[in-house]
Amino acid sequence: MHFSKTLIAVATALGLASAENNPAFLYTEEDCTGFIAEVARLGSCITIDGAKSISLDGDALTCLAYPGNECSFSHISFTVAEGCTSLTTDDWQTVGSILCS
Repeated sequence: MHFSKTLIAVATALGLASAENNPAFLYTEEDCTGFIAEVARLGSCITIDGAKSISLDGDALTCLAYPGNECSFSHISFTVAEGCTSLTTDDWQTVGSILCS
C-alpha cells in the first residue's frame, strides 16, 4: 500500500483532556515505522528533520503522515506543510494545531 501524501489516522475515543501530556513519537517512514525519537511534550517546537510520520500516544490520533496532509478530529487538528522541518503546537485542549514554524 502506498502511503505517500496519504493521511494515516485512527480516531478512537476522544479523551482530549489529558492529550497535552501525552508523548509524541517521530518515525522515518510514512506508516509510523522506523522510530527516531520520543518527544515528551508537544509544547513549543519539535524538530522533525528526517521524520515522515508522527504518532501521538493517546486516545485521539495515532498516526499522522507528512508532508502536505491535514486531519481534523473533533477539537484536534493537524497541519504539516511540505518542506516543514519543525513543528509548533497550540493549546491541545482547544485548537490542537500543529503548524510549520
